[in-house]
Amino acid sequence: MRGEFTYKILSTLDEGKDLTLDALGWMLIGGRVAGPARIVREQERFLEERRNQREHKREDRRAMCRFYAMVRYLEQDGMVHKIVEERGVIVTITREGKQKLRSLENTLETSLPSTRYGAKSETTQRGVTIVTFDIPEEERRKRDWLRNALRDMGFEMIHKSVWMGKDGVSEDFLRDVRDLALGDYVEIFQITKAGSLRKMV
Repeated sequence: MRGEFTYKILSTLDEGKDLTLDALGWMLIGGRVAGPARIVREQERFLEERRNQREHKREDRRAMCRFYAMVRYLEQDGMVHKIVEERGVIVTITREGKQKLRSLENTLETSLPSTRYGAKSETTQRGVTIVTFDIPEEERRKRDWLRNALRDMGFEMIHKSVWMGKDGVSEDFLRDVRDLALGDYVEIFQITKAGSLRKMV
């Protein structure tokens, strides 16, 4: 949904971080922006990956093209401003962008993803999955959504804010957790049959 992507761009810029256009795009497309506390760290990680990476996957290139088109649209509508500097193109949010962001916040607040998820991927089916979370009271609707989604996926609460499931979680669920900016509040671990522990979010 274009409104959700617009929201992610504007809300990231609204944090006041000094981001280049490319760094912003790769952070958002990779689902790496989970909250303000991680933005600077993720930008540094992006820059390191970009130096080491020679080729982008075709899908990533298409996603970046869509991202650049969205930024052009936002710039034409006066919601973002681009500044060319030696290190790249810096994107900032404008007053109109902040107004649009507030409007999107009100709209998206009432529309959470479905709690019904389909088949799990092969990478999340083996072993036990543990989900722990500490979501603040002001995000209560998202907390309720998370509990309902876990319950629908067959998870059981074993302690307050600690849930366990045997069938893993779907990639769609992981994406929705990231898109809802819950990454700072949710931890998802998988214990494989071999006994190893793998962090998923």
